[in-house]
Amino acid sequence: MPSIETVRRLTSPIAALLRGEVPEAVLAADAEEAAALAQACVVHGVHGVLYHQFTSMPAEWAALPQTLRERLEYQARAAMAWELAHKAELIRCLSALTDAGIEVLILKGTALAYSLYSVPSIRSRGDTDLFVRTDDVATSCDVLAELGYARDTYSQGVGCEVNLTKQDRFGLDHVLDVHWRLSGNEVFAALFDWEEAHRMSVAVPALAVQARGLSPVHALLHACVHRAAHVHSPYYVDGDPYLERNRLIWLYDIRLLSDALDTAHWRSFVDLARERGVSALCLDALHAAADLLGAAIPTEASSALAHPKRSEISAQLLLDSAWRGAWVEFRAQRGLAARSKYLRDLLFPNRQYMQRKYPKQPAWLLPYLYLRRVLEGVHRRLRHFR
Repeated sequence: MPSIETVRRLTSPIAALLRGEVPEAVLAADAEEAAALAQACVVHGVHGVLYHQFTSMPAEWAALPQTLRERLEYQARAAMAWELAHKAELIRCLSALTDAGIEVLILKGTALAYSLYSVPSIRSRGDTDLFVRTDDVATSCDVLAELGYARDTYSQGVGCEVNLTKQDRFGLDHVLDVHWRLSGNEVFAALFDWEEAHRMSVAVPALAVQARGLSPVHALLHACVHRAAHVHSPYYVDGDPYLERNRLIWLYDIRLLSDALDTAHWRSFVDLARERGVSALCLDALHAAADLLGAAIPTEASSALAHPKRSEISAQLLLDSAWRGAWVEFRAQRGLAARSKYLRDLLFPNRQYMQRKYPKQPAWLLPYLYLRRVLEGVHRRLRHFR
């Protein structure tokens, strides 16, 4: 996979393609640069969107470099195959959870794939997030275990989810994250709880009769703060970590959600963002979607978000400082016990997290790996300071 520097360098031309433009630099790309473009599209998660968009424009599609066209087509076909299998898995899982008396809300990519995207497979994702009541987590995991899902708790810090995986008979991987809170980041964890989300939820019939997702207002709010949560927390593509707040598939979600909001929705969204202390995060996300992808943001909404009700500690997460992000998260912890646990998990995360971070290292090297992690962090901070 490409380096983060390469991905960032190619963000602008890929964004132009998503706007329906074809930059000269893309048309003139040689095979090596076209391959890098295709890889960057995968990291940004927009390879399916671009394939679907440009195959409906034959002249523009034919003008793209052959290497880019071939790789986009390959990725799109693979995504279609996975989508068919994953939808069948989700229908089976939702049916079993419903039979067990568990109400589920579907978060983020999968819900949006079946409610906003014309073809669900073009909304790339590596997992499906299921939001349940706290009291239903254990039962949910038991039900999914009966369907062949194995539990893997690798998350560090304050718990918010249980990760379950399964490989089907075709060799395709399916990952379900069972959430009882929106985020492991304490700043966002209580943005809205399950009861509020369920009360305003909407049906997602294109996925399954039992499927429900967040309301358009909650979905946009969640998309904006999810982007902010990744300013200092990497996302993974094929096992490789990337740290980039402007991942284009997240901004494309925000653009589609923005287009789906009417005047009443926008008013509710602004009121909720200001009330929950995330105005700056939402405004920054909306501006990024407008600047890169041409999202239409009402002037009234931008103006209101630019004048929050009070000082927002969450806004500091937008600063390019991992230490500042950790400090904001530390301050958001409630009580001495929670703050002590946060520091312990920050300095000495659990074994599963360390195995995920250093997958090629043997378990007996764990003490050395903890030391290495601390020294690497100190080195990065000193280099950034200089």
